Amino acid sequence: MLRGPIRRRPYNRGEIVAKNVREMDVFYDFY
Repeated sequence: MLRGPIRRRPYNRGEIVAKNVREMDVFYDFY
């Protein structure tokens, strides 16, 4: 739930990529 709004935030291209990869890993772990 906390990762949802964080990923929605308008992050930089480089930051969104690095964060997306880590967030996806966490998302998969959570799900």
